[in-house]
Amino acid sequence: MANLSCDATFKLIENWDKVREMKNFHTVVGSLLFRHLFDTHPEMRTVFSIPAAPIVSFEEQETKETETTSMLIQMKDTGFLQLCDHFVENLAKIIEVLGPDVDLIEENVREMGAMFAFFGVRKEHLPWVRESLFFALGYLLEKHFNQTAWDELYTMLSDEMEAKGMLIAGAAKQRRRNSYTCRVSQKNYRRLTM
Repeated sequence: MANLSCDATFKLIENWDKVREMKNFHTVVGSLLFRHLFDTHPEMRTVFSIPAAPIVSFEEQETKETETTSMLIQMKDTGFLQLCDHFVENLAKIIEVLGPDVDLIEENVREMGAMFAFFGVRKEHLPWVRESLFFALGYLLEKHFNQTAWDELYTMLSDEMEAKGMLIAGAAKQRRRNSYTCRVSQKNYRRLTM
């Protein structure tokens, strides 16, 4: 597994500290990411088993303040909220252990890869997820968003998931209904059934 540059590591931690200062940052970042993903690539709703109805598109929002508030109120689909929380929790774990201990990073990348594999995310979906993650972080961090550092991290993560065979290649496959237990906070566990 490749290491990040010291500069990228520093900038990622600095960016993530700003994100963590936001109220309900797991839900806010995840909601922005997946709303953008589903707005730009509606076929991804079926990959993540998310219905179209409860998600409000960006065109329906007026301002950033109104958007964040209404987003949290209108997103009542617990599966969607669990997906958002779990994805951002996995990302947070990876960022929190950035540094010389590659084993900790690999363990957290495996967890994110397992989540992607569970949903049936394919290699060709990774650029779309990247685009949506960068949209969400750029939107929230504005001028503080360091795309170069995030690009270095995302490239490292996607390369590792591909190298370990965690992603499905080729045509979409029919997925069985399964339960996936995810940790969404220090104390609580939720069962996500798809």
